[in-house]
Amino acid sequence: MYIGKGVSKALSNLKSEMEKSAEMLEFEKAARIRDAIKAIEKIDSRQKVVKKGENRDLDVFSFAANRNIAAATVLKFRDNKLADKYEHIAEDITELDEFRDEFIRHHYIMDNEIPPLILVDNEFESLKVFEKMLSRQKGKKVTVKIPQKGENLELVRMGYNNAIETLNLKIGRKTREESALGELSNLLGLDKTPKHIEAYDVSNYGEEAVAGMAVFIDGIPKRRLYRRFIIKTVKGIDDYSSMLEALLRRIERFNIGTKGFDKIPDLILLDGGAGHVNSVKKAIENSSFKDVKIFGMVKDSRHHTRDLVGTDGLMSLSARKIVFSLISKIQNEVHRYAVGYQRERHSKSALKSVLTEIEGIGTKRSASLLKHFKTIDNIKNATVERIAEVEGISLKTAEQVFKYFNS
Repeated sequence: MYIGKGVSKALSNLKSEMEKSAEMLEFEKAARIRDAIKAIEKIDSRQKVVKKGENRDLDVFSFAANRNIAAATVLKFRDNKLADKYEHIAEDITELDEFRDEFIRHHYIMDNEIPPLILVDNEFESLKVFEKMLSRQKGKKVTVKIPQKGENLELVRMGYNNAIETLNLKIGRKTREESALGELSNLLGLDKTPKHIEAYDVSNYGEEAVAGMAVFIDGIPKRRLYRRFIIKTVKGIDDYSSMLEALLRRIERFNIGTKGFDKIPDLILLDGGAGHVNSVKKAIENSSFKDVKIFGMVKDSRHHTRDLVGTDGLMSLSARKIVFSLISKIQNEVHRYAVGYQRERHSKSALKSVLTEIEGIGTKRSASLLKHFKTIDNIKNATVERIAEVEGISLKTAEQVFKYFNS
């Protein structure tokens, strides 16, 4: 079933529904509809004019899906201006690609006004055949494009944001995270929404490497579930081997039932490319994690999130703003966590090296002092008696420490 409506009619219907909900004291529903109206008006105002200086007629198709519900937005620009906008909802959808193909072909059976340029958010099976068919129907060349950059990509993104809002309104009280997870599941071809996501990143400092594991439940970071690993078996800088060691130790702890490692995630995301994904997948194919989907989070030259990569290649996030935001958040968070742990360890090493300059203080005693006092400043301000309270520190050694900082 398809439901289509123009901008003015859509807003009018929503406003009537909002007023009716308020009259029936359904204030939460009224507030959700009000937010949807604002979002549509905001998008509508940004879409009024496209590139100046040339007359451009084009249609823009964007799609979004969550579970078995899909939304389509069609933006119709004539003479550089947004002439109309349609929103469509379809239920019982099993494949978004099939829905996209069917919907676009169906649209031009019903609508004979064919522009010379049609923008679509993603590839669909009959694109080239469809392009030739429309050209014959129009009697002129019709181009169907999947834009990758520039203003055309911005138009597709506008339509996508509109489709997300339409989808959220249809579903009801669905959060941005739920919508993003639904879209992510669809993009990656997962059997179910990934409620439990684990992300991994490796941070190197000289010869020492550490790995961080960040956990997202329902799209929300759960810091109490974060874990970190000191890489022990890898010599030198080797991201693939370091990432693999972290994953294998994670799986080992699951196998023995270690608290905090006792659940198998729905999805694993690695900070890295195809090499990281392939090396990890091959190594765990016979483990208890063999059925977990693994993808890499690929960065651009400026270290910003760009794509996801699996064994079948790259998946662009450029036109999927809500998924892009979620993956960026996950990638930045696990990177922050791994780098933060590396800096913390480096800082402690630096502090220990300061303490080992003191006569009678070696690595073990410097570690005891830092564990007891936490900071160098606390040690500086401590009395001889307080320093001597630390396990393994004699009164004579305490005097040496005091003298070092106060002479």
